[in-house]
Amino acid sequence: MSDDLVAAARRLVAHLREHFPIDGEKPPVSGGPVTAEWGMLFGYLSLLRQAIPSRPGEGVDGYVAFSGQAVRDQAAIERLRAACDQIAETYGLRTATNERGQSYEYVEREVGDAVPMLGGDVVLALEYAVRVLEPAEAVRQGRRRRSTEKTEFGRWAFGFDSRQWFLFRKKKVGDRVTWIEPSLAERLKGQPAQFALAIAEHGGAISREEAVGLFRTGDRRRMSPKGVYKNVVVPTRSKLAIMIREAVARACGVEKIAGDPVRWDANSQSWRAVVEVGYAVKDDDDRIQFRTAEQLRAGEDLARRQAR
Repeated sequence: MSDDLVAAARRLVAHLREHFPIDGEKPPVSGGPVTAEWGMLFGYLSLLRQAIPSRPGEGVDGYVAFSGQAVRDQAAIERLRAACDQIAETYGLRTATNERGQSYEYVEREVGDAVPMLGGDVVLALEYAVRVLEPAEAVRQGRRRRSTEKTEFGRWAFGFDSRQWFLFRKKKVGDRVTWIEPSLAERLKGQPAQFALAIAEHGGAISREEAVGLFRTGDRRRMSPKGVYKNVVVPTRSKLAIMIREAVARACGVEKIAGDPVRWDANSQSWRAVVEVGYAVKDDDDRIQFRTAEQLRAGEDLARRQAR
């Protein structure tokens, strides 16, 4: 969606201005941003990079092609690309590949390191690109969506069908609950999708130790559990929360959704999904249905007993 580009840039700018020192605007804060804020930063940065075309000159769902200002719009997109690269360089975000050929991101910094000062020109470049690209967003949409909406995350479910994720909406008729209107959650992929699948398999929550074990594979075995948690688990959890909010926002027809759909539960000492997370399966009529891992296992047990 074209508005993803503008919305992602806005979120990144707002997070930078709130939590990180910016040259000429905001001095360093004692102690620096906390781990969760670093995770959110790289989550927003990753989503913006995904929304930017992979090749120079390539349009994005309404940008460039529909705006009537192709040259200006393309220049703005290139500014976004350069700003993302500068942010990654400033804060030491690196990309590596594990033994399976899968890429992952990590941060070259230690607890207690001074937080680098981000150049004010980088933030101004992001804001300028947003102003240039906003008309293209308005043309493609034909209307302005409401900015923020609250939702009960329990009304939504994400199901995996071995290839892709689907979003379902809850419908309650009397005492019976069904999940309807399956739609593709196209942006849910990579490590956040891996995290979501682990949550599904663990009944809706995953402990810190289980999450570390999930990602401490390949080259990451050389990292300490604490390092994997800080540099991999926390940013991945943040990206997953962002992706879930964006999928639900699109389903609701709003720009963004407030709240955290994957929260730390102090009682169980685990990350717990407020949305339902499970699987998308086809019934006898070839309709896509949502099922939890527990429901699927119960069905398999029943089938085995009936086959005896």
